[in-house]
Amino acid sequence: AAANYCNRVFPVETLSDSFWPRPRGYSWEPRRFPRPLILSRRPVITVTSILEGVGGVAPTALVAGVDYQLDAINGLVYRLDQLGYPTTWVADSIVATYSAGYSPIPVDLKMAAASWIKAIASAQTRDPTIKSETVTGVYSATYQGGSAGGVPPDVAAVLDNYSAVSIG
Repeated sequence: AAANYCNRVFPVETLSDSFWPRPRGYSWEPRRFPRPLILSRRPVITVTSILEGVGGVAPTALVAGVDYQLDAINGLVYRLDQLGYPTTWVADSIVATYSAGYSPIPVDLKMAAASWIKAIASAQTRDPTIKSETVTGVYSATYQGGSAGGVPPDVAAVLDNYSAVSIG
C-alpha cells in the first residue's frame, strides 16, 4: 500500500532507461538534451553502464566522472564536456542501466507502514481519525482529517517524502 501511495518500488532493483530522439523535419538528427537526464528511479545505488549512440554507429560506453556526472540522490545524469563541465547531451539514443532503491528500507518508512497497519487494525472496531467525542446531549465528534480507512495524516506526512514525481 505504501508503494502504491508513493508510486514507486522501494527495494533495490536493476533498471534500464532509454532516451530517444524526435524527428526534425524529414530526417533524423541527434537530439539535444539541454538538461540532465532524469532517471526513472532514485536513489541510484550504482550505474552499470550509460551507452550513447550518435550518427548511427555502435553505441559508446560513457565513463563516470569523465563523460557524465551522477547525482545519485535525485537520479540526475549530467553530460560533461572535455573540461569536466556540464554540457548538452547530443545523441541519437542514450540507454542507462543502473540499480536504484533502498537497502535497507529506511526506518521512518518502516515505522509509517507499521503505524498504517495499526490504524487499519484499530479501524476494525472504531474510527481512528476521531480526535474527540462528546455525548452530552446527542453526540458530537471531532475528526483529525482524512477518512476512515484512508491514509492517516501522520503516515502521509512520512510517505510524501518518498513519493515519486511523474514527469511528462
